[in-house]
Amino acid sequence: MKTILLIMILSIAVFSESINAQTKYDMPLSGVSNKGTEFVITFHPFWEDAASDFVKLYIFSDQDTKVKVSVEGMNFSEEQEIKAFEQSEFNIPKDVALMYSKSDRDKPQPAQVWKGKAIHVEAEDPIICYGIVREEYTSDGFLAIPISTLGNRYVVSSYTSVGNSASQYLTSYTSVVGAYDNTVATFTLGGNSNTTVEIKNGDSLSPGESITKVLQKGDVWLIPALGTNADISGSYIESDKPVSVISGSYCTYVPIDKSACDFLIEQELPIDSWSTSYNVPIVEKRVNAPIVRIFVSEPNTDIYRNGEKIASIDGPGGIEDQGFVSMRLWDINMAVNNKPAQLTSDKPFAVTFYNQGQGDDDVSSDPFQMSIVSEEQYSNMYVFSTPGYSGEGFKSNSLIVIYKSEHGNIPDDIIFGEKTIDGFKNTPLNQVVTSSPQPFGDGAGYFMVTVDLEKDNIYGILGAEPLMVYLYGGSNYDSYGYPAGALFKDLENDDDNPPIVKYVSEDGADFAGDVTDQGISGMAYVGILSEFSNNYKLTTQDYVNGDPVVYYELNVIDKAQNADAIIYGIDKAGNQVTQSFVYDANTSVDEPVQLGTVSIQEVYPSPAVDELSLNISSETVYPSASITISDLAGKRVKVLNNVVITSGQTIVDINVGDLAEGAYYIKMSFDDYVLTEKFVKR
Repeated sequence: MKTILLIMILSIAVFSESINAQTKYDMPLSGVSNKGTEFVITFHPFWEDAASDFVKLYIFSDQDTKVKVSVEGMNFSEEQEIKAFEQSEFNIPKDVALMYSKSDRDKPQPAQVWKGKAIHVEAEDPIICYGIVREEYTSDGFLAIPISTLGNRYVVSSYTSVGNSASQYLTSYTSVVGAYDNTVATFTLGGNSNTTVEIKNGDSLSPGESITKVLQKGDVWLIPALGTNADISGSYIESDKPVSVISGSYCTYVPIDKSACDFLIEQELPIDSWSTSYNVPIVEKRVNAPIVRIFVSEPNTDIYRNGEKIASIDGPGGIEDQGFVSMRLWDINMAVNNKPAQLTSDKPFAVTFYNQGQGDDDVSSDPFQMSIVSEEQYSNMYVFSTPGYSGEGFKSNSLIVIYKSEHGNIPDDIIFGEKTIDGFKNTPLNQVVTSSPQPFGDGAGYFMVTVDLEKDNIYGILGAEPLMVYLYGGSNYDSYGYPAGALFKDLENDDDNPPIVKYVSEDGADFAGDVTDQGISGMAYVGILSEFSNNYKLTTQDYVNGDPVVYYELNVIDKAQNADAIIYGIDKAGNQVTQSFVYDANTSVDEPVQLGTVSIQEVYPSPAVDELSLNISSETVYPSASITISDLAGKRVKVLNNVVITSGQTIVDINVGDLAEGAYYIKMSFDDYVLTEKFVKR
């Protein structure tokens, strides 16, 4: 048996400057991103047509895995084996996915809890999931957020209803979805002075009034707003365990006096992921500026646009113009008003973007609702698909890419990837953009460009610096829009301390232990990195996102065979830890195995050109360590034997000038230890 130490995996974006290189697109690790192994989501009612009988989930992963989609309360279940970077489509019948169907003339059913009606998505390995409603003239979609990133506090961002709640009900909705059993959730109505919520027992809520429900995992609390120009936006949701919140509209105008109406839906971002600076993009083909809604987490929050104050909001939650504001991004009386802007504050807030209907500026489009992601939640890499990759797509699909640049020039290291039969074809982003850079703020920081996609496909964007990607598109009187991906770190708690892994083994094969958060944010996720693991099974005890400790067992499946595993833990603030395990079937031990005392402190420079250095810390002398460098396919490209590791700090220099550009793994083997790190060769 070899005892294996605690290590940290470097967060390095994998990219290549060569347009002919085939890059492996490693999606962000689970826990604080949109990549996860479990989701609970829902859809609210929409204007249905006879052309489609389903709502759709588009799911893909960077590795082969198995996915199960179920609705327990409807006895619905479907499983699919999905291949790496091959999108799978799950079609869920409307009578299974929706709480109820209604026409525009039907009054919505009173607010109530629908038992077991959530769509439950489970995967053996991390996946990315999008929810799509694809109806003629009534479409939108959302980026699904996994359970590991959910929060306990939300402010609803729907939109104003254009129905009169008498002869037509184009309802503003929100849904609270239980992610854990026995969750106590409280809803406080915001909206406007016209808004009421009818309760199933005959009672009703006015703005400022609250109601509490107990949710089990998989329950959906669907809440509609009633009244002329009613709006459920600004409502405040708080729970004792994390919940999923999904909001939108049955069909509405944006703005409310400009046709045509369209379905809106978006999964809300929890308050603990909000920040103080947002780059708000535009749809470049529009003439008029979009509508934005701004929500705050603290009272008396001042909002600035490109440094000039534009609003002061009482919040959190409440009625329009007190608890939130709704406005054009720029005054449409300006000669040129459809331009990006940077919104800032000294307190955390959130921004939701609303694309307008065609009647606003005679541009062929339709309303969609899209959460704007703060600068602190940008990532180095995105992998995403257009909604229709397997058929039934939209006529047009476009990307908004937001990147950092001093003068607007697109850095050469930002790579646009398009899936082909042989992998990803990579091209510098500056060769595929279909618009000129536009600045946010004073033009000294972030810029945006648009990429019009030629076809439905799976795509990737990678860069050396964090960037942001939004995906939108549409057909005639039809549209969708949502973030292509994002991080959802807890930004409320000042937590820079990574978790630690503890373990013990009585037989040198099976392990038991825990992953403990050393900060204050709590644990988000503990899992196994399947592509680096073999013949081991990880089991975790039930835990709630935010718990300080996650207990686990790691068991060899077949003890006649060798086994190895890397388990991975991340807290809600995004601090990561990994732990490697190796079982030698030909070796046995009589004493418990404990944590080791050697680690790789740093791998530099990154990217490396000619020489790579490893900074190794050890309490023990190792006279004959070995170093193996492998490409991402597992092929060994360089081996160094008899490397001497001294007590204290050791610097090991490795010549990598003869390696091809791309990403590689370093595996260091000692007497009793194996370490794994990752680096990029330029």
